[in-house]
Amino acid sequence: MTPKRLAIRILLWPLAALLLLAVLLLAAIPAAWLDKPQDLPPMPHLQVYALDNVHLVDVRHGTLIRDQQLLISGTRIHAVRPAGTPAPSGAVRIDGEGRYVSPGLTDMHVHIYDRKELVLNLAYGVTSVRNLRGLPMHLRWRREINERQWLGATLYTSSPALDGPDYAHALQEVVTRPEQARALVRHYRDKGYDLVKLYGYLDDDVLLAALEEARQLGMPVAKHAPHAGPRLPIAALRGLQSLEHVEDLFQGPLQYRFDAEALPDVIRELKGINPYITPTLATFNHLTELSDKKQGYLSTQPIDRLNPFYCVLNHVFGAQRWLEASREEADWNLKERDFLLRITAELDRAGIRLLVGSDAGTMYMSAGLSTHEEMQLMQRAGLSPARILAAATWNPAQAMGLTQDYGSIDAGKYADLVVTSRSPLEDIAHLQTPWAVVKHGQWLDAAKLEEFKRSATRTSHWYPSLGRLLEDLMVRLIPPNN
Repeated sequence: MTPKRLAIRILLWPLAALLLLAVLLLAAIPAAWLDKPQDLPPMPHLQVYALDNVHLVDVRHGTLIRDQQLLISGTRIHAVRPAGTPAPSGAVRIDGEGRYVSPGLTDMHVHIYDRKELVLNLAYGVTSVRNLRGLPMHLRWRREINERQWLGATLYTSSPALDGPDYAHALQEVVTRPEQARALVRHYRDKGYDLVKLYGYLDDDVLLAALEEARQLGMPVAKHAPHAGPRLPIAALRGLQSLEHVEDLFQGPLQYRFDAEALPDVIRELKGINPYITPTLATFNHLTELSDKKQGYLSTQPIDRLNPFYCVLNHVFGAQRWLEASREEADWNLKERDFLLRITAELDRAGIRLLVGSDAGTMYMSAGLSTHEEMQLMQRAGLSPARILAAATWNPAQAMGLTQDYGSIDAGKYADLVVTSRSPLEDIAHLQTPWAVVKHGQWLDAAKLEEFKRSATRTSHWYPSLGRLLEDLMVRLIPPNN
């Protein structure tokens, strides 16, 4: 072989390898479109049944309505009647034997990366979730659930997060100009996302443009951090669907200071805009435990329920930092965690409406289970079980404008229910192990809920999961045309 031919061959091998890699990457996108687990729970024919001899939790008043019967027909509650009322002919009677019925729980801050996570949520009584980092796949999964192709938690999804250039990563949309912000808000509204997600590092003019466009379109907004832009007052954030993370309140208005004396002024200013705030205590507790106990804590987490591709991403870009944290960093986290509990308690005492949101899907946080961790941390902060239950049911329905269909147990509303053997008004932890869950009229007993937990370990393969990420990146390379 001549030297010239040898040189050509040496050059061709890397080019061929690069071409093959490009083909494999591009092929992952149609693989993502075609990928769908075969063991997703079906939506069987709906029946009429009477759930009898139960006590209903009135989440609006924090009280029990004892000895009741729920008549459920199709997807909705047909009637609320005294226990023992004769059931209609043909209706199935289920004896609740004095158990407690609460509205289905809503987790208002999750990151969904696998269809199975929407099923797993049901196993823990979480019947609705608000996903706060939208990708094209979420629009498909929402449509599949709404079309009753399979049974999962009701999915509401934000747009991809809009952020400034300094701290944005690949899953976020970098926005630097007001006209770009307006165009993206219109674009994501037209694509069908339920709300816009804004991060905390947008320039003032960009933030104001996004908020103004969203208000004109009637598009809800959730925003990181209870603070506005670099020079804007908190009053600029009036009318948002919610503000996310008390951690960002500590890092924003309080400037990383454990300043209990300054906290009342910050809360007073927040109360002036009458917000809904999602504390997300669970995610900070999670990173604190990782930094403090390292592998000892990690070994307790149900990692087999996480999508393998996103689990690796979360490890590299999130959890690894805390697993390698110094003792000094861990001690700071422990101190900050306690202060975040205090902030949450003070917000509640001030009458600010809180939302349960776990940030499930970050690091190693599992769907459903993380929601209960969030509620138990709120109880540890000093909130009453009644207030926490309202933050997981009635408050989310109010924040999203859905009280006609969700949030409480009333005739005409969707039959999304959690049945427990003990009252959640005594201890919020009683919700973690439901006796049964009802999702849009579907009766799911304890055996079915355990089946959902086992099925959660059979996630999508990493290859179509990579394709879903690549699809999002490619879609966002195309500028909005409005």
